[in-house]
Amino acid sequence: MALDGRGYAHIAYYDTGNTNLKYAKWTGSGWDIQTIDSADAASDGQYCSLALDGLGNPHISYSKETSIGVYNTKYAKWTPRSGWAFEDVDTSNSGKNTSIAIDGNGTVHISYDDTGTEILYAMSLSDSSWEVASVYFGAVSNVNSIALDGNGYTHIVYHEPSTWFRLNYSSYPNWNSNIVDGNLEPSRDMGQYNSLAFDSGGRACIAYSSYNANTSNYDLRFATSSIDCTFEPPMGGNSRGKVQAPMNFSGSVISPTQIDWSWSNHSINAIGYRVYCSSAGGNFYLAIATATLDGNEPEGSNHTSLCPNTSYQAYAAAVNAGGVVTSSSSLVWTLANPPADSGVISVSSFSVTLNWSANDNPAYTKWGVLRSTDNFTTSTTTLKSAGHNYTLTSITDTYQLAGNTTYWYKVQAFNESGMESSFDTVVATKTKPASPVSAGAFSGIGVSSFSINWSWADTNGGTNPEDGYLVRRAVDNEILASRPADTTYWLQTGLSVNLSTSVYVEAYNESGTSATAPASAFTLANAPAASYVVSRASSSINIAWSANNNPAYTLWGILRSTDNFITSTMTLKDFSDAYIPSAFSDSGLINEITYWYKVCAYNGAGAGTDYDIMISTFLADIIAPAAVTDLAAGATANDDEINLTWTAPGDDGTLGYINDGKFAIQYTDDSLAVVWSYENAQTVISTSVAAISPRAFSVTGLLYGSTYYFRIWTADAHLNWSEISLEASACTGGIYDNTPPAKITTLNAEIGINAGEIKLSWIAPGDDGISGGPAASYEVRYLIDTGDWDFDAGILVPNPPAPSAPGSLQTMIVSGLTEYTIHMFAIKTYDEAGNHMESDNYPATMAKSDIAVPAIPQNFSGTAQSINTIRWVWGDSVSGVSYKLFNGSGTQIGATLASGEVPYDEGSLSPNTAYSRYVIAYNSGGASTATAVVTRRTIAENPTALTALIVTDHTLNISWTAPGDGAAAYKITRNRGVTEDAVIVVSTTSYSDGGLEQNTQYSYVVQSYNGDDVINSAATASVNVTTQQDVIPPQPPVIDPPANTVYLGGSIYISGYATDASSESFTKVIVTVYDQANRPLATIASDAPNSSPYFTNGLSVSTSGAISGLVEIASNFSEYFPAATSIKIGIQLEDDGENRSPLFITPEIAVKTAVSEVKTKIYNNIIKTPSAANPAIIRYEMPSQGSVSVKLYDLQGRLVKTIFEGQDSTNVKYWYGKNSGGNTVASGVYLLHVKAGGVEEVHKIVVVK
Repeated sequence: MALDGRGYAHIAYYDTGNTNLKYAKWTGSGWDIQTIDSADAASDGQYCSLALDGLGNPHISYSKETSIGVYNTKYAKWTPRSGWAFEDVDTSNSGKNTSIAIDGNGTVHISYDDTGTEILYAMSLSDSSWEVASVYFGAVSNVNSIALDGNGYTHIVYHEPSTWFRLNYSSYPNWNSNIVDGNLEPSRDMGQYNSLAFDSGGRACIAYSSYNANTSNYDLRFATSSIDCTFEPPMGGNSRGKVQAPMNFSGSVISPTQIDWSWSNHSINAIGYRVYCSSAGGNFYLAIATATLDGNEPEGSNHTSLCPNTSYQAYAAAVNAGGVVTSSSSLVWTLANPPADSGVISVSSFSVTLNWSANDNPAYTKWGVLRSTDNFTTSTTTLKSAGHNYTLTSITDTYQLAGNTTYWYKVQAFNESGMESSFDTVVATKTKPASPVSAGAFSGIGVSSFSINWSWADTNGGTNPEDGYLVRRAVDNEILASRPADTTYWLQTGLSVNLSTSVYVEAYNESGTSATAPASAFTLANAPAASYVVSRASSSINIAWSANNNPAYTLWGILRSTDNFITSTMTLKDFSDAYIPSAFSDSGLINEITYWYKVCAYNGAGAGTDYDIMISTFLADIIAPAAVTDLAAGATANDDEINLTWTAPGDDGTLGYINDGKFAIQYTDDSLAVVWSYENAQTVISTSVAAISPRAFSVTGLLYGSTYYFRIWTADAHLNWSEISLEASACTGGIYDNTPPAKITTLNAEIGINAGEIKLSWIAPGDDGISGGPAASYEVRYLIDTGDWDFDAGILVPNPPAPSAPGSLQTMIVSGLTEYTIHMFAIKTYDEAGNHMESDNYPATMAKSDIAVPAIPQNFSGTAQSINTIRWVWGDSVSGVSYKLFNGSGTQIGATLASGEVPYDEGSLSPNTAYSRYVIAYNSGGASTATAVVTRRTIAENPTALTALIVTDHTLNISWTAPGDGAAAYKITRNRGVTEDAVIVVSTTSYSDGGLEQNTQYSYVVQSYNGDDVINSAATASVNVTTQQDVIPPQPPVIDPPANTVYLGGSIYISGYATDASSESFTKVIVTVYDQANRPLATIASDAPNSSPYFTNGLSVSTSGAISGLVEIASNFSEYFPAATSIKIGIQLEDDGENRSPLFITPEIAVKTAVSEVKTKIYNNIIKTPSAANPAIIRYEMPSQGSVSVKLYDLQGRLVKTIFEGQDSTNVKYWYGKNSGGNTVASGVYLLHVKAGGVEEVHKIVVVK
């Protein structure tokens, strides 16, 4: 074998199967194999040897077996023009074990043996003949080896087995035989196999075998000549010697298309030089031939027409006819072309996106971007430099940009050595103004009954100037007016009287809008009209007025004066009183006074109108004093006198001082024949007295021993007479009984024994109070089912019992009553003088009935119907039954319900308030047992003032105002378009909604839950809001170091995490595979994992930011990329705004063909219902027992179970679908890692339940 100047191998060999001479050479991508000499005899090509000349042409010596055991020495050489040429070197049966060399003149030297009896040497002559010489005559065997020193002299080593098995050495020209290793041990055989070469110092170096017959082992030995036995170095410089290698080889980059290579040459016998070059890690090719670099002098070459920003690795080779000697190599990157066609493609208030042409630079070219605010006079900001490794040909600048500002940009390129290009043309653009902020101090005020003036503060300018303002109606967002920039007011006209209008103002420019919160204002009310006095009494005046087209909810203000508002003014009603009627009754006035009134209107904001015309009226006294209610009469010590006492009423009823009033007293001794009237009064007394003052008067001149009956009237100064007083009586002379019996306080009523009966019982009073003898008689009366007692209206019960002795218990059965009906009773007790007293309690009960009482109502329940109504429901299947609903305190709610009037809707309730109720059923037989108490809440009112504010491109804040009666919780319904997107229940009045999609419109409504967890079926008005567009790329991911080797047809497990998962929403993982020279081979997104025929992207990123999965490499990868001996994996994350993170590139991963350390097969890799009878079977093959690790991970890279770890020989393992804790794992995909002998395989196992 020999290597040419490009380092490519050339091999000559004997094809034993076909007995042919073969030649193979590497082309950079494969082997070119030729048959050189086919067997036209016994064999062709045994004992062959190969050497290359300075042009890289092969020369081969070999043996031709012309007949069995007869060998001749042959020579073959190849030239590009003629192909293979053959010569006979020695045809005398001397042709075994050949070895070939070529000197600097191109002379061919061959050593061989004469079938084991002699070492021969042949040298080619110019006439294609050969000069043959004997080197050593004697027994020889196996291999001999030839080499040339620096003078081109020939040296041969060979094996001499005749006497001792030893290694001999001979050299030109006298061919003296020298023993190199003559070990005298019979058991040793030295030099059967040998090889000779010269080092740079001219010393002969021999590698050879040493065979030990006792152990049957071969040892490798090495011998070198001593320092005083050196020869001319092999690159010494005469015409027959080989050339000296070029030194100090290096390259200098000149431009994107040129590298200048230079070296120091040390040869005097070179016919020329060559430069071999490899581009971007590819195969070496001949870049500059000896035709250009001829002779010994060249020490450099200009390499042009290269590609920009591309690596070129080159070396120089000195050449003569004897071969090629190379220098060390040097790697240089060409400069990158400067970018071209830089331009701005989009601008917003906070971002500028520009792009440029790569200008024939490769995809991995790095770019530098500078920004300035003054065309780079004093201001420069570096956005991207070589250290940023930025390879995209566009950039979106969001770094500290201000709106409405001019920015200049310029772009340059960097080659992979960090050398910069010139800048492309500077481009300039102006950012759009930032979205305006909402106007300040927005409010409205009514200026007339049909107009409102809206005003605001202009808060925009500078980086966020507004283009104008839109005034919108809050209820439907309709535009009411468009106002130019810097305007701070708008007069809205054409409105209705005292009308509330809600609007908001929206500042806008080309970048967006910003609205104030809605504000409400009322137009002014119309002043009232046509005020007038409706009526008047002694202490009150009723006035009214026209509403004058004001709405019904208009509030009114009323002033009163007693001097036409000169000094006297009293406010009767103002805005705070919320007085709505268009009439008013003013009471508590003093008569004989003139009162003036005036009325105004208030709008809903409390702004008052002018007053209507004043009205006045004089108040005359027409109200009489109240009737005396406590007139009492009593005998005195005088036989003709009775003393009267009473309490004086007021001037007007029971109020007011009576000035110049009168008391009229009428009396008689015959109460049945008298006509009672103040005009018939026998005595009239003038008086001035305060209201509710005790008064007394004695009537004289009466008959002794007679009973007199008295009545009294009161008049004020205007002779307004009171009603008649109660009657009082007394007997002159002090002998009349005027003490009534005591009140019965113990009256009790209970259901009787028979139908229609009630039993009464009480303690009897005395004739005089509770003393004296029995009273004279009882008067018993009752009323049916009423709560208000009126004795005289009651039904008289006949035949009451006679009164018993005071303090004794008396009873009475009242019969003939209506069954199952409540009756209320009272008793009046009389003495013999006619004095009487009514009982002071009124017991009530039902009359006895033979009908069975109804059963307890079943299934009593309540359901909230609205914020003010609860529906009460119970079983109502029996006719003739009525129902009463009671609250928890026992008070009946509403009217009694007949059968068929169930359910019952109880209204006028408060929102979100608990109400407790129970039901009793009634029929003529009595009342049922009460149901259990049921408590229900009314529906809660919905919140108000629902708003949504943008926080980030993925987060919105929702807030609202709680209803007045509160709510237990709130249901938030989020819609995207017309589709319900999410439902959230919270107990607070705000919610931060995260995880949203960027640049997407969402709408929200809110509903309240009451304390019973019942939702209000209605909802708030919806609020619409759009999230910001995501223009900020994610941060680069952090990736764990992967395995350092991948096998064709295998996979690489990748794991890591995103550093900004809490603020980003990732949609895909982008994988770009590079070769060792950083050339991109394929880019695959995780949403199209099989888009490349060479790789599969199985990576995914979770919502928590965990990155994991497999990148698989095709088994035929090397066929498409033969120069790629290793790869790097670049990983980017893309968010939902299609922004990509910077690349994270892994270290190099060697690509190898499959090895035999471990081969794994998985049986039953889809496990359905994992169990002991249904495991995954893991079988692997190893050449010998060794350390094995079998572990299972989930797709997030977390260890699920270590199935086996340690020394192993069984090669079969089972997994039963359980984790390290013994629990069955969830359904999903799991990754099985089998590692042995430094090799790791990854397989998928799927669990399905």
